[in-house]
Amino acid sequence: MERQELSGRVYSLELISKYRNALMGLATLSVLILHIHHNFELPMPDALAYIYESGADMFMFLSGFGLFYSAENGFAWGNYLKKRFLRVYPEYIFSVFYFRIILTRSLKNFLLDLFTVSFWVYAFPNYWYVAAIAVLYLLYPFVHKKIRQSDRFTLILIMISILLNVVMSFTVPDFYSARALAFQRVPVFIAGAFIAKKIKIDHKGESEKWPLICAFTAVASLLLALVAGSYYRFLLLPWTIGIAFLMSLLLSVLREKNIFAVLLNFMGKISLPVYLYYTFITQTLVRVQFLKTLPVPVMIVLSVAVTIVVSRITVFLCDCFRKCIPASNSGKRTVNG
Repeated sequence: MERQELSGRVYSLELISKYRNALMGLATLSVLILHIHHNFELPMPDALAYIYESGADMFMFLSGFGLFYSAENGFAWGNYLKKRFLRVYPEYIFSVFYFRIILTRSLKNFLLDLFTVSFWVYAFPNYWYVAAIAVLYLLYPFVHKKIRQSDRFTLILIMISILLNVVMSFTVPDFYSARALAFQRVPVFIAGAFIAKKIKIDHKGESEKWPLICAFTAVASLLLALVAGSYYRFLLLPWTIGIAFLMSLLLSVLREKNIFAVLLNFMGKISLPVYLYYTFITQTLVRVQFLKTLPVPVMIVLSVAVTIVVSRITVFLCDCFRKCIPASNSGKRTVNG
């Protein structure tokens, strides 16, 4: 099925699809600011840190959103798994190799990270996103057909994922809290696929009231999540969808070459390595003796600059690698059934 073009109406949820890369850039900047706050122990109100952390929720929402569009192409299972692997793992392998082999010199931990065992078994948090998205990539094909056919199924699936979070928080609190970074974002991942379905299959999502609805639900859910606490991040689901639409709307009324849009698109193209590399690059820089005397603001600028350069180089190398891998059309069974 060919990708639908924008209907021309300003208030369309399909703006999220058009500006998906820029939204990834926004999520990257949000998480980057949070990592700077943690790495340099800068003061920040808890509420503001909570908002910046929602950049990770945006990552998961856009991952589910994009995965629905990709699965609609009906490619074979082998090609699907290979494309998902090539989308994440080349940059991930660079990060794990640098952290585990070069920095810590541990082959065992390198292998544990590589297969995401370090997160699921030992609750090592640094690579939670890759650990979570790898599992969701594997499970998603089994529910894609039902998601595209039944809104009721999708909404029930979201509710079940929320309920499981609540149940685990009470029944296995230690296990859950160590892995909540992943579990709490499953509902918003499914919601991303749901919104994509409403746009691409149902051709719905157009309303003159979307800005007002998204603004109200975003603020309301944020306030509710702040009151409930970090254990219930899934309450940010309306916030994530609302911000995704409102930022897309803002980008649609700005000039295409506006510096803000250019920055977001640039960061969106290197979003994964920036997320994966920043903390470890910062740890490397602070070990350099002559850099230890630099003022904190200078170190922040330097760490961000080095991360961007390294990320851009890594993306270039990984893209070259991906282009060398031939497309596979083998296999009769497709994601669509």
